[in-house]
Amino acid sequence: MASSVAEPVYASWLNRNLESRSRATVLSMVSQSDALDQTAGGPVVGWIGSRFSIRAPLLAASILLLPLLVVFGLGAAGRRAEKAYFAENLEQEDTRRL
Repeated sequence: MASSVAEPVYASWLNRNLESRSRATVLSMVSQSDALDQTAGGPVVGWIGSRFSIRAPLLAASILLLPLLVVFGLGAAGRRAEKAYFAENLEQEDTRRL
């Protein structure tokens, strides 16, 4: 139920932030990785849930999602560096005009 609500928001966010020349490739990769995750990770997390308590698969799923924090962190750091670079170049252009 949560994914049916989050999926349109995530797709909108991706479409807004991707360049048009790479949009189809990125959306395809996202769909393929989601399918791989469901195929490979789903049964393992389900087995953990049937073997142990409900907390165990929640913990396992959160551990499997930890690498995403690194990916999102790197993306945010790259955007900050890009903004700083463009701001610096804009200031240099302004001083040249004076």
